[in-house]
This record gives sequence, structure tokens and C-alpha cells, in this order.
Amino acid sequence: MIDDDTTAFVPSVSDYLFNYPGSQLVAFDTDEKTGRFLDSIPSARGTPLITRDGSKVLWTDFGKKAIYSINWDGTGKKILLQGNFYQVICVQWDYQLTTEWVYVSDVLSFSCYSMPGGSVIYRYPFNGIELDTTKREFVSDKIYSTPWTASGDGKYGGADIDWPKACIETLPNGPLYIIGDTNRANCHAQIAPDTSYLFFYLTGDHSNLHMYKFTTYLQSVNISMKMPGNNGMWDCCAPRWTNNCRYLTCGYPYTTAYFSIYNPAQPIPVNPKTLAPGASGEFCIGKFNQDFTAVEWILITDLDTRFRKVIGDAWLADGEGPNKPRF
Repeated sequence: MIDDDTTAFVPSVSDYLFNYPGSQLVAFDTDEKTGRFLDSIPSARGTPLITRDGSKVLWTDFGKKAIYSINWDGTGKKILLQGNFYQVICVQWDYQLTTEWVYVSDVLSFSCYSMPGGSVIYRYPFNGIELDTTKREFVSDKIYSTPWTASGDGKYGGADIDWPKACIETLPNGPLYIIGDTNRANCHAQIAPDTSYLFFYLTGDHSNLHMYKFTTYLQSVNISMKMPGNNGMWDCCAPRWTNNCRYLTCGYPYTTAYFSIYNPAQPIPVNPKTLAPGASGEFCIGKFNQDFTAVEWILITDLDTRFRKVIGDAWLADGEGPNKPRF
């Protein structure tokens, strides 16, 4: 499932977040032959997330200052929260309480190529229909850059907290553990959705994925840029854990088009490599090998140059969630 952004672009982050009508929501299913519009009404969408039971997609509409949900078949679109600069950032399945938590933050900071981050994170129980605002729990007030993820037991969060530091945070609002090389940029830091406490981040050139077991160095994984449809010239963009830590999603190339930001007064950066306005981007799902030292990629999208594939999420039946077999 991806957020499929048109080739149009706008000059500033404020235009994108609050006025830009360009993105559409597209779904892909293994039982279907091609992608389909899940919600074809263009809007200024944030990161789409699939609920842990696989039945719904959540996303942020920055223009309407709201969080939406929609069923996987495209029915039942509704607003879950509205009235602030909310953004949905993570979902987590709590086996002990048999509860799905939806993590929400305000849009507060604009770091790292002006991508929106946030602070003051809360989580809400989600019954598949509504967020229970009466049982909202405080999570953190540390400024982060998206993405932000929680471990399966809700004990830890992972993100670029005070970018470019890749950090694990003890929840709620506890001590920070800085992971990796503090002398260089670390991007897209995340903790795994289960209780393995695997943690990865991209190096600043968006070419290498560094994997850790909590605070212990595990491996350095080189992600091949020769994904299907990619000739190797592009760096990868926006990797994200699925609900199964063996799998991740990722796109190419890395580009300021992540939020369609172009400043005519400045040249487009050359490192990380970028995508020119009007060009395409693609989206893949990858599977780690047994020791998390390599990734095998499958192209999900279709090389359709009418669209720029920006960011997405994937769900597997055997991943974290109420449908996962328990042994």
C-alpha cells in the first residue's frame, strides 16, 4: 500500500502540508493483479499505515488537520481525530491487553529537508471503528523526525530524535539511547514491531542500512540499489518495517519529492541523489535473510511514470497483530 503522489509539485512545505491537493491513496493486494485507488480524492496526505488486523488504512490529512481511516475495500472512510495538526505515526498490537494502539503526535518541527516531525506523542486504544479518547495515554514529548515506531510491547520507541541522532527511547518519556555513529547523519531510524528490539537506520547517503539489536551492534547491511526497475543510480527512500520484522518496504529514489518541496532559489541537492520534477519513483517490498545481513526485493508498483510513488506500508498475515498464530 502506497501513497501515490502525482508529478505536480509545489514550492514550499507549508503549501504541501496545508494546501497541496496532489496525493492519492493506492492499495495493492496479493490476490489482485494491479494497484487500485483506495481513496482517489486528492489531498495533502501524510504517512499511510495499515492497522494490525489488516482491515483498515489510517493516514493524516494535513490540509483538513485530521486523521482518517478507511476499510481495505475502500468503504467506510471516516475521520478519527480532527482539530489540531495531528499526524498518525505508528500502530501497535498489545497482546496482553488484546488492544490495538494508535500513536498520534502534533506537527511541531520541520527538520531534515523540511520534512515534518513532531512532539507530544499520545496513544489511543482503537476498536476498529473509533479511537477511545477517554483512555488516551501520554507517550513522549521529545522532538523527532518521521518515521517513529514502537516495539511490540510498547516499552521502546525508535526514531531520529533530535535529528540526525538515531535513538531508542524508553517509554513513556524515559531515557534515550543514542545508537550508531554520532559523527554522521542517521536517517529513518526505527525499532522493530515485535519484541526482538531490532533497530535500524539509514546512513546519510541513503545507501546503507545499519542494523542493531537494541544497543548492541549487530550488522551493517548494504541495500543494493539494483532493485527491480532501478539501474542502480538512485539511493533508496523511506524504508519502513512492516508488521513482520522479517520484511520492510522501501522506495527509490531518495528525493526532495518526498514532500514535493522545491525551492527555486536553491539548486536541488546532488547528495543524496534526487529525482527531477515530473519523473517517477517506485516502491518495493523486501525480505531480510535469516541473519539480517541482506535483503531480497520485489517490485510492487508498475513503472507507471504518471505517478511518483512516495511512501507506504505493508501488512503480512503472520506479522504482529491479532491474526498472528501464537505458539
